[in-house]
Amino acid sequence: MTSVGIRALTYPGLMASQQDGNHHNNDGDDDVNNPILTRVEFLEFHKEARDENQQFCEKSQQIIGEIKQMIATLLARKSSHNNNDQYIQRRTPNYKKIPFFDGDICKLDFIDWLLDLEEYFNFWKICDEEKVWLASKKLDDEAKEWWEDIQIDRKRQVSHRIFFLFKSPIVDYQANKKGHSIFAFVDADKDNYIIYHELLLKLVKIGGIIGYDNTLWFGSVAAPEEDAKEGFIKHHRKCFMELNNFLATDPRIESSLISIGDGLTLCRRLY
Repeated sequence: MTSVGIRALTYPGLMASQQDGNHHNNDGDDDVNNPILTRVEFLEFHKEARDENQQFCEKSQQIIGEIKQMIATLLARKSSHNNNDQYIQRRTPNYKKIPFFDGDICKLDFIDWLLDLEEYFNFWKICDEEKVWLASKKLDDEAKEWWEDIQIDRKRQVSHRIFFLFKSPIVDYQANKKGHSIFAFVDADKDNYIIYHELLLKLVKIGGIIGYDNTLWFGSVAAPEEDAKEGFIKHHRKCFMELNNFLATDPRIESSLISIGDGLTLCRRLY
């Protein structure tokens, strides 16, 4: 096979053209120009591919050069901050010296501001929650207004997902059945707490929390039955004992009874 034939394996159009030429030759047609034209076509195709590849390489080198220049500029800034008596000393990051970000600076200054914050966070081993708070305190003007708007929007998104149950379980459930809540607190008629529980498991998302009030019920749930006072305390004692036993064995949740006030049981939905 000739070199043109070998290259044609990677160029379907060229191969097809050669096959047509061979077919004509087999029929006795002496069209000798066909192979020459095919080689010209291949060379043109090869030249176009080479030019495109060269343009791509040049563009890539340009982008890499710009990135290197930006990194060098940032490193030079850091070196100038830490340079003292012609040699570099390690400095203790000072939060007060970190400038405020007002949202109106160039990209390079913004990256420099982020690096200052990250240097401070890493040096003092700041946790993620405190990082957000500390960074927000370095916002000013438009950036500060933007952050305050974000906080307001987040509160609005969360507020409708938290509700308190004080009325009939059916009424409250129907009023809040749209969407999935993250927290619910129950302090209603004691006889229906287990009914509340079944309804709230459908309403609260997986990982959400359900809180039940009065689950110690004046301490009567831990006292002998004969020591329970007559009246409403003794009447609801049985309800809370059944509720506590039910919550402790419900595989859909993990629960914890906290001995504060009159008792508070927190349940986290597992599935």
